[in-house]
Amino acid sequence: MGAPPTDSIDIAYVLHGVGFFIVLVSLIAACFVFTRRFAVAGDRPWAIICATVGVALPVIYALSGVLSRGGADPQPLSLMLRLLAVTGWSWASLLAAHLLKQTRTTPREPTQPPSATREPDQPPAATREPDLQPTATSEPGPFPSATS
Repeated sequence: MGAPPTDSIDIAYVLHGVGFFIVLVSLIAACFVFTRRFAVAGDRPWAIICATVGVALPVIYALSGVLSRGGADPQPLSLMLRLLAVTGWSWASLLAAHLLKQTRTTPREPTQPPSATREPDQPPAATREPDLQPTATSEPGPFPSATS
């Protein structure tokens, strides 16, 4: 499991590194995007959590290189990269749960205003049962009206 063997550099090794880099930069950027979002919304605890993780991810990555002497010692490198993955994906999971909880507890705005032709508490005409009673403006039909 993990990165492909480094005996020879092939396309799988390069793609693994490129994919890792894209994911790491994306997670760090997402941390700061959500830091700003929560700060503007006044949710200080989540703004602090996002900022902390956004700073911790590149620090853990830098420490993995320093502690493993540039990748020469695989044990610290492996442990630090696992810590990096657990930190980043735990944050993403907790964030998703927090946002889901917010959407379920926040009242939703109607997607479109009620039509002016019907009462707000009545279902739309397509789902309403047809009105079988003649109205004063309807033309005379085969059934006698209630007023006659």
